[in-house]
Amino acid sequence: MGWGIYRLAATEPLPAQPSSSNTGPADILMIDPNEAPWWELTVIPGIGEVTARKIVEFREARRREHIPDDNPPGDVVRVFRAPADLQRVKGIGPKTVQRMEPYLTFGPPTVGADRTRP
Repeated sequence: MGWGIYRLAATEPLPAQPSSSNTGPADILMIDPNEAPWWELTVIPGIGEVTARKIVEFREARRREHIPDDNPPGDVVRVFRAPADLQRVKGIGPKTVQRMEPYLTFGPPTVGADRTRP
């Protein structure tokens, strides 16, 4: 599968399922829940603002618990390492994770990524 990475405005819907054919350089948007702001998470089908904000709040709370004061800038604690880890967020169960999974990636942190709201 040739999945590319590109950004969509939060108002553009994603396809119900990722494309199984390589139709071009960018077939689907892959989102890392360890880095994405809440508004970027809302482009995943079935994830609204409330759930997206819960994911970000959970992530940031866990980072505050685990990051020492002398942590180097840009060093990101990977709160979510696999799709099932999202079930630790209140309100997210196995069915929600199953719907989200095709749109998730858990790659290495992007240092200096531009995550400002469009």
